[in-house]
Amino acid sequence: MLSVMIFCHDKREGDLIGNICNQCVALIGKEFLRNFIISDEEYHQVNIEGIQPPDLLVVEITGIEDLCRAKRIRGIFPRGRLLVVSTNQISAESYLIPEVSPDMLLLKPYVYAKACRIIYRSLTWCCKDKCRKKKQEDILKIRTGGEIYYFHYEEIQYLEARDKKIILHVNQYEISFYSSLQKLEKSLPDYFIRCHRSYIVNFMFIQKADLINGEFYLNKKTVIPISQKYKAKLAKML
Repeated sequence: MLSVMIFCHDKREGDLIGNICNQCVALIGKEFLRNFIISDEEYHQVNIEGIQPPDLLVVEITGIEDLCRAKRIRGIFPRGRLLVVSTNQISAESYLIPEVSPDMLLLKPYVYAKACRIIYRSLTWCCKDKCRKKKQEDILKIRTGGEIYYFHYEEIQYLEARDKKIILHVNQYEISFYSSLQKLEKSLPDYFIRCHRSYIVNFMFIQKADLINGEFYLNKKTVIPISQKYKAKLAKML
């Protein structure tokens, strides 16, 4: 899902930009859009810091007061893409500064087609940013023996605590490193299941679940124990 926060003097113009964003996201075809449209009247009433960081910021800058507002917004949301809406009446040098760092510029008065093109390009960048971030989040980084290893979570079959180390199992490959299952459990995707004090298993690799005897079968040779502590929770889940 993409989110856009729009700061415009005129609420009607904010609604127009919001509608263009909706149309552009429909063309991209993969993302649902959530808009926050904030006019001058609402700016001092809304708790901006409490809003989830948006993917795209659209900020109108037509004077010094707007520039101060843009700096504040940029400070609150430094990672979002920024589209500045401005006019030729204010020098571009005033907002082309590190404190604002715009990614795109839409000059007023603008024609509808040009606004669509610029907003579409901005939202496309946002989609690429999210995909890039997701790929980074899908990888487990392990440091052991002075070397660093990277594993996609989907490849990991299970994690085992043994002899004060964690043993990671990928296909027929094992690698050990210092950590704890409790620490790893917080960062693993939802499809990893804690079934024993010494085991976390990837749900996608489970071929058979025997809750009566307390065992997960990943294949004929690999059987993961289920402790009594986790049986009730797993019964509801499965």
